[in-house]
This record gives sequence, C-alpha cells and structure tokens, in this order.
Amino acid sequence: MTDELPIRASSPFQTGRRLNASELVDRRQEVDAVVTAMVDAGKLFVIGPRRHGKTSIVHVAAERARAGNVTVLTFNAEAFPAAELLAARMLAVATRELEPAVDRAQNAVMRFFGKLRPVLTYNPADATFSATLGADAASAGGAVPLITDVLDGIEKWASQSGRRVAVVIDEVQELLERGGEPAERQLRAAVQRHEHVGYVFAGSRTHYLRRLTTDPGAAFFNLGARLWVGPVPDDDFRSWLTECFRTGGFR
Repeated sequence: MTDELPIRASSPFQTGRRLNASELVDRRQEVDAVVTAMVDAGKLFVIGPRRHGKTSIVHVAAERARAGNVTVLTFNAEAFPAAELLAARMLAVATRELEPAVDRAQNAVMRFFGKLRPVLTYNPADATFSATLGADAASAGGAVPLITDVLDGIEKWASQSGRRVAVVIDEVQELLERGGEPAERQLRAAVQRHEHVGYVFAGSRTHYLRRLTTDPGAAFFNLGARLWVGPVPDDDFRSWLTECFRTGGFR
C-alpha cells in the first residue's frame, strides 16, 4: 500500500439494486485500502472534511473485515467528553468482542488490563459489558496513557489469542488536540509497537491531521499510510439521488 492514497470516485453509481448511504459512489479502491489495514494489522489515517464519506468508507470496510474473521472495534472520540470515558468504553467493547462468555470475561480483563484496576459490569438485558477504571488519569500520568494502556491490553489479547483485531478511532483529533503534543507522542509510542492490531484513525480536521502525519517533526510522521477523502463528484451524487427516487417510486 502506498504512503499516499488519494480518493477518486471515478465511476457512476450502479443501478438496479437497493442503495444505501454507505455506497454513495464506487469507492472500491478506498474501501480496499481500509480493509487491508484492518486485515494486515497496518496503520492508516483516513483524512477528509466532514460529509465527504469517511465514516461510510470505514463502515463498509469494517463489515468486509468482519466477514473475513477480523474483530473490528470502532469508537468515535467525539462522543466522549473525557479520554477516561473513552478508555473505559474501549475496554468494555474489547471484552464483549473478544470474550463474550461472562464467566471468563472478568479473568480475561484482569489478565490484560489489571493495572487499570477495572470493574466490569454485565447487563444481561442487552448482553453488553460496561467498565469503570480504578486507575485515574493522574495516577496513569495523564488521560491518554489510560487509552494507551487499554490498547496495550488489546494488543496482548490479540497476540495470545491469535485473533486478528483492528481498532478504529473516528474523529481522532478530538482526542489528541485535548492533550497536545504529549498526547500525540504517547499514542504514537504505544501504537508503533503493536504488531497484532490494525489501526484506522479517521479525522475531519484536515490541516491538523496533515501536519500530524506529514511534518517530519510531528508525532505521527511516517507511522502509516494516508488516505485523503475528497468530495463526492456531482455526477455520481446526481446518479445516486436519481436512483433513490426511482427505487422509492418517484418519477
């Protein structure tokens, strides 16, 4: 996979079948790049303004990777006002996906995340886990180290279980900008050591992410490939709208 992966939506939307928003245009090459990062434990930055299809590309890629027996853990950093909450959510989701058996989950959590002093709770109504972390940000040396500790645990879990795992962090700039340069370097230091987990970092703050990944002095320089997502071409968008009206029974 090349270092630079520009988006080009080159062909009109195929008709004759029911369409959904994750298939706005033919983005097969872009989806393939994301799938490759997930399957091969690579590291990929998906960068582009909002409403240009990043999340749709990642969503379709995750479905394909899961069909290929990859455990994909997806998180939106923008949904968590504090990194501590994101870290706890990461731990809970990883537990649900990697060890859904309730009687073994607690032992697995203590084995791979014990330093965080986690408390795991199972909700039988919807078969989900939630977690709280006994280790706070101050004792961990900051909020982002809580997340890197969770990622380290996921890496160990993937390594020892033989499972293929990928972690997706959407709107990653929301996590990194809060902590500034120390947070950037802390996350880089953890992720660059991981060999059994693939990472897809998506973000819409293009200027920030461009600097973070292309400036030789920035933390994520040369960490992985970059996928630049551009706007949907007018002709493709028009074809999609026309087909949606047609399948909906509108002339």
